[in-house]
Amino acid sequence: MLLDYNKKELEELARLYCVKGVSKLKKAELIDALTELIPTNMQNGLVMLDMKDLQLFEGLLAKDKEINYSEEILDYYNLMELGLLNLLEVENGVTLTVDARIKEQYKKLDKTSIKEQVKANSKLRTHILGLLNLYGAAEISWVCELYRRYHNHSLSEKQLIDFIKKDRFVSERSKVKYGYIAEETIYSVDEKNFYDFIELTKNKPYYVPTKEYIEHVSNELYYDNTLQVQKLKSYIKKKFTQDEDVIEEAVLAVIMIARVDCNTSSNTITLMLEEWSGIGIEIKDLAEANETVKHITAVMNTTRKWINKGYTPQELSPSIAPIGSGTKVRKLDVERNALCPCGSGKKYKKCCGKPQ
Repeated sequence: MLLDYNKKELEELARLYCVKGVSKLKKAELIDALTELIPTNMQNGLVMLDMKDLQLFEGLLAKDKEINYSEEILDYYNLMELGLLNLLEVENGVTLTVDARIKEQYKKLDKTSIKEQVKANSKLRTHILGLLNLYGAAEISWVCELYRRYHNHSLSEKQLIDFIKKDRFVSERSKVKYGYIAEETIYSVDEKNFYDFIELTKNKPYYVPTKEYIEHVSNELYYDNTLQVQKLKSYIKKKFTQDEDVIEEAVLAVIMIARVDCNTSSNTITLMLEEWSGIGIEIKDLAEANETVKHITAVMNTTRKWINKGYTPQELSPSIAPIGSGTKVRKLDVERNALCPCGSGKKYKKCCGKPQ
């Protein structure tokens, strides 16, 4: 298996297993070092997997598995990333095997301890990912406070930061910066975007989720099935398509954009409708556009937003909450004769745009 890795991949794997002088070693030397270290140090990697991965690994220890479809190989991706599997090409696909030295070493490990650590790490990972999806960026101190509150388990800021850096599931999606853990969407645009986002949100209170809600939202595709969402689904089904998959994709487009939406220079609803167009939903006339905007706006107002630290605009204000200016924060650009985004059904100039 290691022979199939390129040098960069071998270097990443070598760092995971604490090989010294990685950048100075040749490919053959990296393979030799990993061949020795993976069996002896694999416990450090195993405890960072989830229970499903561990069960797949134990299944392969008992019996090789032949894979016929590439989709199934993805189930073993995390084990392959740790260098724990060998792939042998066969006539109808590939066979997954585990090296004899790894099998022998695994027999010597404390399986009960490993599984307890896997469960503990899975809880912490779920907690972190849930808060990332809810807030976009959160203070390390707040993440620790909520974890201690819900899990009755001590967790220092240093322990949390160390976990974030070594856990591949979390580190691929986030970064620790100046006392915050931030989702990559916020800092990947440019460095200034992160500071602007923090400046806009730092004095706002956090929405306090329940433990169960954090678990739900740890799945980034989760959303609250509000009355407004149900009405949008019914509207799409009535006006545009009966295809449930397309309806779900259209609703997800609205919710995901509304959740992360923070840019004053773009028209949010236009962006959503462009996503709809890409999946085959087209607006035919002005009347249909006005009705569509009404439903979309209602969903936007009940979506938990990063810029509001998890609160919905509706929870903060009877109409759309003010977002502020001077940073990459999207704000709806409303024409005065268009329907008001608050969902009242009135024109903007006679509702929220009315001179005070």
